[in-house]
Amino acid sequence: MARHLGEDPLVVSAVIHASIERQVLDASLRVLERHSREPSVVAGLSKVLKDLGTPTDLRPNVAGEFVLSHRTCEVLGGKETEFLTSMGITNVDEARFRSLRLTWVRQANEATLLKFWRTYYEALPKDPDDVSGIEAAAEQAKKAIADASGPARFLYDQISLFTDTNDHPFATAIAQRRVLKAGLTFAKGLVRPDPASRESRDPFGNGPLKYASPGGNLRIYSVGLDGKDDGGDRKRDLGIELPYPSNLKR
Repeated sequence: MARHLGEDPLVVSAVIHASIERQVLDASLRVLERHSREPSVVAGLSKVLKDLGTPTDLRPNVAGEFVLSHRTCEVLGGKETEFLTSMGITNVDEARFRSLRLTWVRQANEATLLKFWRTYYEALPKDPDDVSGIEAAAEQAKKAIADASGPARFLYDQISLFTDTNDHPFATAIAQRRVLKAGLTFAKGLVRPDPASRESRDPFGNGPLKYASPGGNLRIYSVGLDGKDDGGDRKRDLGIELPYPSNLKR
C-alpha cells in the first residue's frame, strides 16, 4: 500500500508512503526485541527490510508538483473575466480592468510556485538516504520564495511540515531502518557495523547510532527528534534493546 501511494507524483503521496513505512518499521523493531534469538523471525524481518527497498525518493514527487502547478495555472489562464462575471461584475470595462490585475497576480504566483518546485527539485540529492541533503534542499527552496505572498507564501509556511529534519517522516524512517539493520546484524551474531559508515549514522545526531549495555542487554538507538541523547529512553529516543550476543565482546 505504501509503495503504491508513493508512486503518485505528489509530495503528499511520498509523505503518506513514509508514514506507513514508519509504522511497519516500528512494528519490526518491537518484534525483533521480543524474538531476536529466533532465526526464523530474524530471517523474516531481514526480508521485510529488504522488501522495503530504498528510502522514499522525493524527486519524482517534486517534479510532479511542478507539472501540476504549471497545468493548474494553464487551466486558470484566461478565465479571469469569466470568474468576475460569475461574481456579479457585469460591466464589461470594469471586468476587463479587474481581469488584467487578476492576470498579473496569477502569473506572478505561477512564476513563484514554479520557481519553488524547480529549485527544490534541482537541490534534492540523488541519494534518498541523504537526510542532510534533503533538509538543505528544503531550506534552499524556501529561501527562493522567502518574499512571496498568496498561495506561494502558504506553500512556504507549510513545506517545513514534511521537510525539516526535526519534523518530517523521512528522517525518522531512515533512522528506524538503520536501527533495525544494526539490530539484525547483532541478532545474526555478526560483527558490529562500521560506525564510520553512513548506514551507521544517526539522522538526528552528529555521529553514529548510539550503543549502550543496560542490565546485560544491548541497546541500539538514535537520539530521536529532539536531538538529545537520553540513553535510549523509549519515550525520547528511537531504538531497540536486545539480549547481548554471547559471541561478541562488550
